[in-house]
Amino acid sequence: MTIGLIGEHPNDSDSIINVLKRIYSNNFVFIPLLRNIHGSMLESQRTKRNLRIEWESYKPDITIFVRDLDGLETDVEKIKFKKEYFSEFNSVINKTGILLLAIFELETLIFYDLENFNKIYNSTILYKDDPMKLEEPKEYLKQNCKILKYDESDNSIVFEQLDIDKIKKCRFLDIFLKKLDKKLLEFE
Repeated sequence: MTIGLIGEHPNDSDSIINVLKRIYSNNFVFIPLLRNIHGSMLESQRTKRNLRIEWESYKPDITIFVRDLDGLETDVEKIKFKKEYFSEFNSVINKTGILLLAIFELETLIFYDLENFNKIYNSTILYKDDPMKLEEPKEYLKQNCKILKYDESDNSIVFEQLDIDKIKKCRFLDIFLKKLDKKLLEFE
């Protein structure tokens, strides 16, 4: 089975691939799509045409859209906008898509396993509150890494080392994984 991934940056797709490989024991072939298109460029009509061309070329069984909300889960307008985007672009790929909507951003997952993150960056970051209520987690990590500087381009390596059981406690990841499991049942 092939799974296509579209992220706001290639690091996002690679990071999620590294998580999914560990959850699903490498049972899938992962194909990053639209690697040269970043951030809000994903929302253009030209991108929609490019998506259809790449999707027809690779024919993934499922396509995962990895998007940052850039807001909290209480930001109804931003959620509505991202879901409308997903619905519009999902129609271009015959509705084979699933949305992974990261609250606030994908880096939120790191806060569910700061222990491993701290080992990687030789840091002592602590965060006791609900990570999904933290605005700008990426900036928080950058500001609090004192010895080795955190850079989001390292995320694929960082995500490879995060404890899967810990990050599964993240609500947005849990919601996504349930949708993915349901979609996978359609292929059995």
